[in-house]
Amino acid sequence: MPDNSSEVGEKMSTQKKFPLSKGVMALLALAVVVIGLSAIAFSSGSKEARPEVGYTAPDFTLSDLDGNPVKLSDFRGQVVYLNFWATWCPPCREEMPAIEAIHKEMGDKVKVLAVNIEGTRDEVSAFAREFGLSFPIVLDSDLSVARKYLVRGIPVSLFIDKDGVIRAKYVGGLTKDKMAQAIRKASGG
Repeated sequence: MPDNSSEVGEKMSTQKKFPLSKGVMALLALAVVVIGLSAIAFSSGSKEARPEVGYTAPDFTLSDLDGNPVKLSDFRGQVVYLNFWATWCPPCREEMPAIEAIHKEMGDKVKVLAVNIEGTRDEVSAFAREFGLSFPIVLDSDLSVARKYLVRGIPVSLFIDKDGVIRAKYVGGLTKDKMAQAIRKASGG
């Protein structure tokens, strides 16, 4: 009678490995699905609010120069150019005419919202008159929103799409062309 024990042993070891291979394949398939869903979530904007490109802009409410509350999330459905600045900041002063020009030229295509840090209502109102600014300006005198947005230097400009997702962020003064380019990016164009 021939000895078939080695043949049986090979079949058994193959059978033992086969279910493991199915398990590995299932894990790989799961990993592909998870990575794919993560990529979709990141590309469409995360629901988590973080002051970083690709994430939903953290919401806030600040008072405008007339004392009225202005809430960032009220601008959902519009592209928002959010600018952190101060009256004493030379690059901020330098870019203000370009921001005003963008505001006037782009009209309904973009909502400009300027967040002044540390200024008093009187100082900021005088600055707005001096530069002929017609876009909304809100006051962050206690720096709570600047801290939320991790503002370390100014000016800081964020360009937020219609879904509230930050599509571009710049530290330092911008030219009008760079602003327009960032607005196009936030508009999906």
